[in-house]
Amino acid sequence: MRVSIADVAARAGVSITTVSHALNGKGRITMSTRERVLKAASDLGYVANPNAAGLRTGQSSLFAIQISPSGGNSLVPNSSYFNDMLNGASAEALSAGHPLVVLPRELTESELIALGITRAIVVDPIGTEPLVQFLLETGGTLVTIGRLPDRMLPQSPSRLFFVDNDAHAVARTALSHLQSAGYRHPAVLTSPTSVSFFRDCVDEARAWAARTGCAVPIARIRNENESAARRAVAALLDAHPEVDSLFTTSEAGAIGAVSVVRQRGWVVPGDFGIVAGNDTSLLRYSSPSISAIDLHPDSLGRAAVRRLLLAGRPPVTDTDAAPTVIGHTLRRRDSTRRSS
Repeated sequence: MRVSIADVAARAGVSITTVSHALNGKGRITMSTRERVLKAASDLGYVANPNAAGLRTGQSSLFAIQISPSGGNSLVPNSSYFNDMLNGASAEALSAGHPLVVLPRELTESELIALGITRAIVVDPIGTEPLVQFLLETGGTLVTIGRLPDRMLPQSPSRLFFVDNDAHAVARTALSHLQSAGYRHPAVLTSPTSVSFFRDCVDEARAWAARTGCAVPIARIRNENESAARRAVAALLDAHPEVDSLFTTSEAGAIGAVSVVRQRGWVVPGDFGIVAGNDTSLLRYSSPSISAIDLHPDSLGRAAVRRLLLAGRPPVTDTDAAPTVIGHTLRRRDSTRRSS
């Protein structure tokens, strides 16, 4: 059986990261520790995985992408948004000669080292992903679609980049559209705010309420499915019967809202307006079609790959290190039309 880097770590009594540093001549480890690791590797007959050669140069041809949190056991959530993002990223990577692999969330450190992962994209990071921690610790290149939590930014290396939409602007667009359509009492339905996009949408909704003097109730849905969305919308309307419109960050929230509102005898489109903060094919072809914000996920995926490519071309200037912001487009549909 092939000896793994985990076997070497166990024999030497150190972490897998320490073994990687010792074998590749990097990292701050003592000479005695390095010698102990090298002896353990020699005693066990360890042969480095050729796929991990890029760990020495930072130039592995393999690019990785991980969507977190994806929910359940699937690699990719069942949404055209993420499919479009992956298609864009894959096409951009292949055009530059780099295969792109989609990674599950719970890969171990030894598995990441064996794969030779040195450059990766993490979508909607919450900061606890093993891949994020691994790249921060080993000096790899990390591009995130969405920001890491603010508390993690001081510990992040210079080779950390992010690509994002302006979520504040997205929320302003949605709420302003509802207002211009004649809706006076909007509410917001979003996921827990560990993801930067959701955090920023909530912050902007509160700022919009302060500017306009119009209260904007905020409800959260932990599981993005229609059943959970229906319960959340029903509870929201029970607590705030004046609400006549909804900005929701998910497609499940939008579809669930249509069901609840109709059960209460209101007409959609007309009596109640709905805008989703993430356009998908489900919203385009639902009945009624639902107004939504197109976040241009194909462009997000392509821009993230271009960031990985840029990171491999030193020197990186201050301008190069600035975040890449992708614009958004409001798609007006039936769900925000008023009754004549």
